[in-house]
Amino acid sequence: MAKAKKNKMPKGKAAQRPQSSVAGVSFSGLDDPALKEYIRNCSIGGVMLGGSRAMSNSALFRCICLISQCVGMLPLNLQHADDDKAIASEHPVFRLLKRKPNGFQTAYTFKTLMQGWVLQHGNAYARVVRSNGRVVALIPVHPSMMLVEQNDDFSLKYTYTRKDGAPLEFGSTDILHLRDFSEN
Repeated sequence: MAKAKKNKMPKGKAAQRPQSSVAGVSFSGLDDPALKEYIRNCSIGGVMLGGSRAMSNSALFRCICLISQCVGMLPLNLQHADDDKAIASEHPVFRLLKRKPNGFQTAYTFKTLMQGWVLQHGNAYARVVRSNGRVVALIPVHPSMMLVEQNDDFSLKYTYTRKDGAPLEFGSTDILHLRDFSEN
């Protein structure tokens, strides 16, 4: 019986990450920003898909579902800012994040949706609804309907386009904005 040869790394050479290539784009691993950009700007026959249309790729769909559902299952606790980091269960937003963020979603479905949008679009938004100054709901807003602009004072202005085409403007205190990694 012949012995199998062992692959040995030459002495003095550091292990290199294997390179993968798809459609002429090289990636050095799953954490490579170029891979994330490729997935978000997926194309078929030269037509850019991006966002929700890229979900027709079954592997991409499954990855986004797995990650989003795992994040949706994680506990989300609101904590006091002081040194003891105790859970702020008396805060009105605690109930929204822990149990029911709005009248039509559970905390799990809200977190899963928001994480899915971050993975697909790079951002997720929820409108903060107040009654008498108290936060009473977080309503998800599709990222394709939101435009974010930075004002001269570095504050953010959010413009949501309704289904009828009418724009609604919000300040940063009226929008919960989840962001993916960005270089700017």
